[in-house]
Amino acid sequence: PNENKFLVAGKKGTIWWISKDTTTSIKNVVLDIESQVRTGGDCGLMSILLHPEFGQTGSPNRSYVYVYYRYAPDGLNVSLGMLRLSRFELDFNTFTIDPASEYILFQQYDRHHWHNGGGMFFDKDGLLYLSIGDEGGLNDQYGNTQRQDQAFYSCVLRIDSL
Repeated sequence: PNENKFLVAGKKGTIWWISKDTTTSIKNVVLDIESQVRTGGDCGLMSILLHPEFGQTGSPNRSYVYVYYRYAPDGLNVSLGMLRLSRFELDFNTFTIDPASEYILFQQYDRHHWHNGGGMFFDKDGLLYLSIGDEGGLNDQYGNTQRQDQAFYSCVLRIDSL
């Protein structure tokens, strides 16, 4: 909002800004977390979302960018990982995000690199919604569909306090 820029997310874990001016093709790195993003299957950096008050002068939320991705802790094999929703802060002076500004809002262990979900939006009341897949595998391999007594899979999370 109020910028002459688009944010573009890459599956491997980089977010760029590009000019709305269609005569240029320059990509400028905003955030690079490729070293911690797992990209096998349909996972990777799956969603980015700006806070509804992004860019509003005086708002404490004016610099918040939300990122949903498959985190790859050291030592896990290729199909294992963590589904992670994080909030980062954008520096308007440099139009970059320091990876150290990451604030983890949600994280859970995931045994499979398919069916991660990733749809994310804010409603009119400022609540954040995030869809989570069924942990992958063929034919509900892990039995997570509609379970309410284990982890958060096959669901839509509503996060009230950001």
